[in-house]
Amino acid sequence: MLRQCFSVRDKLLQKKYEEHKVNVHIHYYKNTNENSEYSLVVINMNPVLMTVGDIFRAGVETTTTVLKWSIAYLVHNPPVQRKIQQELDNKTGKDRHPQLSDRGNLPYLEATIREVLRIRPVSPLLIPHVALQDTSVGEYTVQKGTRKEWKNPELFDPGRFLNEEGDGLCCPSASYLPFGAGVRVCLGEALAQMELFLFLSWILQKFTMPAGQPLSDLQGNL
Repeated sequence: MLRQCFSVRDKLLQKKYEEHKVNVHIHYYKNTNENSEYSLVVINMNPVLMTVGDIFRAGVETTTTVLKWSIAYLVHNPPVQRKIQQELDNKTGKDRHPQLSDRGNLPYLEATIREVLRIRPVSPLLIPHVALQDTSVGEYTVQKGTRKEWKNPELFDPGRFLNEEGDGLCCPSASYLPFGAGVRVCLGEALAQMELFLFLSWILQKFTMPAGQPLSDLQGNL
């Protein structure tokens, strides 16, 4: 089964590679002349396909994990779920699917996605924002467990990412970096955010997720 999946993936990537390869050749010959100092260099296919495959794998796994956490927290927090659904009903209605162009009109849904990424980042491997042991900074004593960056950090509260009016997004802390930063920032950040928005908006527009018996665990494991 796994080999069959790999075969399907490779055929799809090969097809897309050939399409873009043709486009590159056409673009090159349209924009160069005989006196051009540039020459067309064709990259070996295998490294390209492997790199694209890595991007696909990374994007699928991480987005799926965030969606699972989103659903788990919505099940634990019915008022948040209802508020998102009310926002969807008011802004997009029930006669069409939400689109990416609706993102600006659905700030509470966007804030909920940000809160899920904050409380359960898909790669929680950055610098911890809690004192791991008793220490001191100059003349100040810092006790183990002291927190700094977030108020009520274990509380699931999408409102922390909304402005005072509740109709726009804000970022209350510079430590909010679920996709990393700088040269190491996740290449799929924009794609992941679009996918999360579309998946969650489509699900919540059509379905209400009732709490199970017992409720799912929100602790998680590395």
